[in-house]
Amino acid sequence: MTDLTEQKFASQDRLPKVGDTVAGKYRIERHIAEGGMGLVVAAHHVELDELVAIKFMRPDILDQASEHRAELIERFLREGRAVIKIRSEHVVRVLDVAKLEDGTPYMVMEYLEGRDLDQRVFEDGRLAVPEAVDYVLQAIEALAEAHALGIV
Repeated sequence: MTDLTEQKFASQDRLPKVGDTVAGKYRIERHIAEGGMGLVVAAHHVELDELVAIKFMRPDILDQASEHRAELIERFLREGRAVIKIRSEHVVRVLDVAKLEDGTPYMVMEYLEGRDLDQRVFEDGRLAVPEAVDYVLQAIEALAEAHALGIV
């Protein structure tokens, strides 16, 4: 993948690069996405021969908020610890949370194939009402599961 996303990842010098191994067991395969606070990569769990997704907190976010660094790291890790308790087919499974040697937090999640809803609508156009309702119901089920655990 050689696109804008990869260029953005390349600017994050402190994060593992394609081919690097994290925690002695996750070999970075490719870059997937970038969000407001995180960067996501596909990685191969070398011992289990399984593809996973790893979300790293963006170092530039931590640098910009240096006085709140510890709080941001704890919030990121707390998110992973909370999501791991949700057992729903509508919520990605978190498998592990940890920190890189420099303290940058990351979470390991199951790898999901497919497109997100935004990409689906962009590529295929407006959803039919029954399909839209189905997606909303799936999101509500996920929220209900989180709420039942005291997360929401």
